[in-house]
Amino acid sequence: MQAWFRSSLRTQTQKKATRKTRRHGAARRGKLFSGFAIEQLEHRVLLAADLTAVKASTPVAGPVVQGELVTYSVLISNIGTTAATGVTFSDTLPAGLTFVSATAAPTGSLTASGNTVSGSLGDLPAILGADTVTIQAMVNSTATGAIAGNTATVTDSAGDTNTSPATGPLTVTALPTTGTVDLSITKTAATSPVTASGSETYTITVKNNDATTTAAGVTVLDALPAGATGVTGTNSAGVFTAPVGNVATETIGTLAPGASATLTVTLTAPPTPGAMVNTATVVSTTPDRNLTNNVATVATPIGGTGGPAAGVDLSVTKTAAPASGTIGTNEVYTIVVTNHSTTTGATGVTLVDTLPANATFVSSSAGTNTAGVL
Repeated sequence: MQAWFRSSLRTQTQKKATRKTRRHGAARRGKLFSGFAIEQLEHRVLLAADLTAVKASTPVAGPVVQGELVTYSVLISNIGTTAATGVTFSDTLPAGLTFVSATAAPTGSLTASGNTVSGSLGDLPAILGADTVTIQAMVNSTATGAIAGNTATVTDSAGDTNTSPATGPLTVTALPTTGTVDLSITKTAATSPVTASGSETYTITVKNNDATTTAAGVTVLDALPAGATGVTGTNSAGVFTAPVGNVATETIGTLAPGASATLTVTLTAPPTPGAMVNTATVVSTTPDRNLTNNVATVATPIGGTGGPAAGVDLSVTKTAAPASGTIGTNEVYTIVVTNHSTTTGATGVTLVDTLPANATFVSSSAGTNTAGVL
């Protein structure tokens, strides 16, 4: 949006000039005369949001090895004179990388679909309102040669779009033949299913499976379930760090050959039934020769509130009409499946009905079944 402002300043100087031009005739009106002037100022003020995006990667160029963590930081700023509303973000990671986590601070919510990270950053205030997006990815086990640079795109509701300059390409080098480790991670949930707004505790175990090499710079990146609150935890090999956004970064440090570290994370489940997914990834500054066991995911069903987590109570009834059949005529069976729980939804419900011998199937119809949930 552009706005023009025009203002005329009628000063004492102007008044004197006006009187003097009157005395000397209309031909001189409005012109400079005897050091006096009529002043008129015109201002142009641009009222608009103006987004910028600056992106950097760590490491900047390489070399990198399979299993190494790559971090992208994107600073999004509004240098305009009005707020940028409805700001959205999108960034597709290049081939050769596997998405690990993404956060936006101080505001924003991001999700990943494959290697594309996108989401809403909300509104950015005028004059240097800013948000920082941090994306972490792992060089995958099939990456070779060069990993291309990539760009991030931000857009606001008015259509102002800005693309960050591309990051430099990363060069993948071969894993060393010695001095590598094999880190593994497992994750379990104490309660499954869990009640809506109920407490859940996850236990994460990280182990260095190598017999001779110590793993250095061991870090767990724990992408917590969306909508979870009240996150606390412990770290047997260090200090539990509160999450940024929905990602908790837990530093273990070094793990000796054969050693393990245990982390616990306790949180409050989202208030609505459904499912919550929690994924933890372990990385190390020591090259890891086996990346198949570096990620652990737990999906926990969320039931209703106010009852036991496993409070599903299913029953099935079946009636036949007519009660006594005649050869060659149709028999109709009515089957009713009921979930008697008042608190917990039953998901994945399956019904199997075996017809009597010598009977031939004719047709069937489903009754009330909303989205496969009873």
